Amino acid sequence: MRRALAALLRVRDAHKKVAEREFGAAERERIRQEGQVDALRDAMNSSHSGDELGYPGGDASWLAIEHSYRLRMLVRLRKEETVLEQRSQESAQSRELLVEADKERRVVELALEQHDARVALEQRRADGRKIDSMASARWWRENGK
Repeated sequence: MRRALAALLRVRDAHKKVAEREFGAAERERIRQEGQVDALRDAMNSSHSGDELGYPGGDASWLAIEHSYRLRMLVRLRKEETVLEQRSQESAQSRELLVEADKERRVVELALEQHDARVALEQRRADGRKIDSMASARWWRENGK
């Protein structure tokens, strides 16, 4: 039984390591995507102050160019925010899988510990019975029968 539990524990360890790697990768992607969204927001904010295009003008052509630029940035920002939401969901799912893998590993670990404790208890009991038997035999030899 111990060998089976030990083998199952090794399998659960492997599953947990895979889940940890997947969660790490998903979290890094989410953080990278969050950085892109923040960069786009910063670019949008700076474009409103006129820093992005470098022209403080007020004629219609420049205003149209600025509006077009801001519109493209807004569309790109919305797309990146959608990707960020997907990455956040993937990260959350990976976290749930990691928590579940950790629970499964811990269950097997506890079962293995309980099995080892039962085996140790049975061994102590068997040793106690053996010592009692030897003591009884000695007593009988020394006391006449």
